[in-house]
Amino acid sequence: MINIVTALQCEAKPLINHYKLKGISTPAGFRLYENKPMRLIVAGLGKVACAAACGYLYARAGEQQDEAWLNLGIAGHATAAIGSAVVAKKITEQSSGLSWYPPWVFDLDCQRENLLTLDQACEQYDEQHCLDMEASAFYATASRFSTAELIQSLKIISDNREQPANAINEKQVLALLEQQLPTIDRLIQQLDALSTELKQQQARPAAYDEFIEQWHFTRYQQNQLQSLLSRWQALSPAQAISITNFLSNKRSKDVLLELELQVNNLAITY
Repeated sequence: MINIVTALQCEAKPLINHYKLKGISTPAGFRLYENKPMRLIVAGLGKVACAAACGYLYARAGEQQDEAWLNLGIAGHATAAIGSAVVAKKITEQSSGLSWYPPWVFDLDCQRENLLTLDQACEQYDEQHCLDMEASAFYATASRFSTAELIQSLKIISDNREQPANAINEKQVLALLEQQLPTIDRLIQQLDALSTELKQQQARPAAYDEFIEQWHFTRYQQNQLQSLLSRWQALSPAQAISITNFLSNKRSKDVLLELELQVNNLAITY
């Protein structure tokens, strides 16, 4: 599942049409759209609205960890070409000076730029940054819910010194986003694939619950148990783990030692 956050309805509309998202009524007043693999929320302008929308989306989805998060919208830049797509490599909040560095692990031919989040619109373009009004709040909030690689901000350049922001309208924003749908779609697919992979890696391995029911493990020992069972599954996925082989051990510590011995033997065999 991927969660997409836009500030404006005109930024969201191309995705709503492309992915055939259905509108969902919400008591919080946000415009929310969903289908099975995707949720999109229109937050409204500014950092406070963006943070609130992220928190609302996370709670509504059942507080699912390690899902993909994408902040999508327009941004300004002093010299970048109108309509070009950029991914934030560094997000800085102007008011606080705080910065975030989204890791980039995707195969996507897209320029990466520094992104500066402002509290209000500004007509003075920055040579070193793209300019927006929500990315810092988006990243700071979403990072509470997911791993850093799964949180990205993709911006379409809508204005620059030659064509300032006061000359752009909703129809133009729609057209800019529609032109970049292939790039947006590739990033969404890769984010979703990475999220699925991470969840599979972190899923509790077979027989974990049986061990927990039979012996008392400390939190540290539970982590050891999960790691050892995961290694067993990776080394010999066809060979089921039988808890009966460990019942002679009375203490959880001895169970872990025996399990480690068997896993190490598997490693030698394979």
